[in-house]
Amino acid sequence: MFFTNALRKRGRNDLCWCLSGVKYKYCHLNRESKEKIEFGQALHINYGIFNDKKCLHPDKENCSGKRIRAHTIQRNGGLKKITDTSNHVLRIARNPMGENDPEQIGWKNASTFYGFCEKHDGSTFAPLETTPFSGSKEQCFLLYYRALCYEHYNKEALVEIFKTHKMSIDNGFSLERQIRVQQELNHYISEFGRTVQELKAEKEIADSYLLQNVFSNYAHLIIYFSGTLDLVTSSHFHLSYDLLGNQIYNLSDKSVFAEGASFSIFDIEENRGAVIVSWNKNYKYVNAFIDGLLEIKPNIQLNILHQLMFAQSENVFFSFDWWSCLSDDKKEFINHLSYNTGENYACELRSETCLHNWTFESMQKVNV
Repeated sequence: MFFTNALRKRGRNDLCWCLSGVKYKYCHLNRESKEKIEFGQALHINYGIFNDKKCLHPDKENCSGKRIRAHTIQRNGGLKKITDTSNHVLRIARNPMGENDPEQIGWKNASTFYGFCEKHDGSTFAPLETTPFSGSKEQCFLLYYRALCYEHYNKEALVEIFKTHKMSIDNGFSLERQIRVQQELNHYISEFGRTVQELKAEKEIADSYLLQNVFSNYAHLIIYFSGTLDLVTSSHFHLSYDLLGNQIYNLSDKSVFAEGASFSIFDIEENRGAVIVSWNKNYKYVNAFIDGLLEIKPNIQLNILHQLMFAQSENVFFSFDWWSCLSDDKKEFINHLSYNTGENYACELRSETCLHNWTFESMQKVNV
């Protein structure tokens, strides 16, 4: 049907074949003769959408102050600990161009997004920024919530980028290539659009508990470790496979609600930190993942969770010292996890491969 719509003769006032919802005369009519979009122009569009200023707090009607670049990772703790002498941290490049080296980013800009106003960022996350970490239900919930908001913001921006690109990214292309480009964009809009709706539903549940100051409906695993903090993250993603590579649920089954969990690596004190895994305790699929995680030896848990961040998240930052000390094989493994991991991420993880410099101390279960 898509090909038929594209190839048949269309009236100028008919809706365009590409499913943009725009009339043909304002969309793909004579697009093959239009000037092509340069790579720099496309990046500029992407940058603008990824920096759309908003406040995701459920009480946004009472915002005050400007929308700020809110940090998802504690700025004066974890991020500061991994900076180099030029105040930069490293991350795996979002758009690799064939290089294996990570990219530098200023530590004050790392892990930020325009997701909150000054008032709500300051008041909501004060228990994380101004109080020593104790593993309280509130602190763990806020780590979960911040990672969830960041993921929702970015996936929503991604869908908006695809919708925007539908209107011009295939300028100057032949009809055959236009069809291919539009098919891919429609696929991404559909897939990521579903993800946005699931994240929105998950966030609405969390919003209600945030406003009520009720945190008992969320479960958390806190794995304390000693050693130099070399990697920090605030991540939220779906868990459709357990750590043995067994499918928990079919992510492509649109009748199934894809359940997510948040993963944070938090600085506790000098040479001591924690990996915190947080989720809605009513999520049966995530609980299945956690059951499998708890069956693994503690040192293997740290190995797996450290690798999982590279396989599933882009909001991961690490130190130059740590990266420079890795063997070429381990660097290649990390790049493989970051760029080439398929849907079954667990099959790519190597339980015996240790990428970190941490020693397991203890585990704290909160509402588990």
